[in-house]
Amino acid sequence: MENQFTNKMLESLSRIFEEAKGCELKSESFKSIEPDLDFISKKLQIPTLESFFFALLFNLNLEEDGVTFQHLGDFLKCSAITLLHYNKQIDTLIERNLVELKKNTSFRQRGRENYQINEEVKTAVLNEEFPLKN
Repeated sequence: MENQFTNKMLESLSRIFEEAKGCELKSESFKSIEPDLDFISKKLQIPTLESFFFALLFNLNLEEDGVTFQHLGDFLKCSAITLLHYNKQIDTLIERNLVELKKNTSFRQRGRENYQINEEVKTAVLNEEFPLKN
């Protein structure tokens, strides 16, 4: 039985997430999800590469309280150094208040930063309330 999504944003976020799993950030991985990246880009008024990272962080945040660079690298099957090339895109998500940067205070995780989707943004995505009010 095929899934019937009624929320186009969630459908696009899901497709991007599934396609990105283990993609090593290779350029050919982006071709099949271009329409989804364009859709999210228009709805959130951000560039398409930022849309890619938003989709990953949104989905990973549903599984974890916060996402570290290590979580992201493990998911994509790439190194933290490779991810650093995309730090500007993640910073843009933070500047736009789509993602929040949290410092981890637990002893084991001290010094690791967590990325979390802003709760208002999460609610807007779930309710398809666009453009965002931020």
